[in-house]
Amino acid sequence: MKKQKKLIISMPNINNCKMKWDETNFQKVYSDMRKTQYRIYKAKRNGNQKLVVWLQKHLINGIGSKIIAVHQITSLNK
Repeated sequence: MKKQKKLIISMPNINNCKMKWDETNFQKVYSDMRKTQYRIYKAKRNGNQKLVVWLQKHLINGIGSKIIAVHQITSLNK
């Protein structure tokens, strides 16, 4: 019987934050990303271009987007 390895994600830009993959709350991560997308929509609708650009950068470069990308590739594409 093979022994499973635990995956630990280390993000150096986030104060050396280490989290266990099995303990990640994916519903919260997806929810937070969806809220950010809705904030981008509202800012665009209100004509606040500066906020739109900031939120888009936050959405793309945030740890949530990286977690979702890895989750989709490793867990959902089996």
